[in-house]
Amino acid sequence: MAKWYAYSGNGDPFLSPNYRATTVKPICTTGEEICAIYLSDNDEIPAQFDGMTTYIANALVTLVPQPTGVGVRRFVYLRAPIS
Repeated sequence: MAKWYAYSGNGDPFLSPNYRATTVKPICTTGEEICAIYLSDNDEIPAQFDGMTTYIANALVTLVPQPTGVGVRRFVYLRAPIS
């Protein structure tokens, strides 16, 4: 079962221990930092990213939710920096 994982805002966004499962879809979509990722996983902390690192890198470089395109499911959402 797939679910959303919120990024803690601390540590490397490319490491799965920095994410936690959430029971709601995030309202964030764009910004400068990773907000949440959508994975086919069931654990509280995602076990692996299954190729998500490319989407994360692309989101950080373009500041656009990933992947891009018309009608595609977004797997990486962004947010404004947490102060």
